[in-house]
Amino acid sequence: MSTTTSQSNQLAGLPLVRQNSSRDSLTWYYQLGGSIDGYDKLRVSLHYSKGGTNWANGKTEPRGYYVSLQPVSIAETQWGMSESCTLFSDHGGKVFLEGTSRFSAAKILTLQERALEEIEPYVQQLVQRAI
Repeated sequence: MSTTTSQSNQLAGLPLVRQNSSRDSLTWYYQLGGSIDGYDKLRVSLHYSKGGTNWANGKTEPRGYYVSLQPVSIAETQWGMSESCTLFSDHGGKVFLEGTSRFSAAKILTLQERALEEIEPYVQQLVQRAI
């Protein structure tokens, strides 16, 4: 049974604290009950990727829509929001949702619920690690 609400207000029991959107991505920030490596929030991002070689792992990835998660800290500054995270951490990752030949703003909106459902098991694992 999924604990994702249709408005994305909670994910695996974590409350939504912030939301951002841009032309080719949707991002949600959830408050962790503790912290993971000093980070108190979890960023979940639904985005489009042109695919190709991933410079971080050397693998070729398909073009399409992905959902990713990463523990982060966010702070408001006089210049706007500042976000901190650890690159190459084993606490983050991404899931391929659907291949496509080109980006569609309408399609990314229809993938919101599916993206949160697909990433939820990984979020639950991270929630158990939070101290």
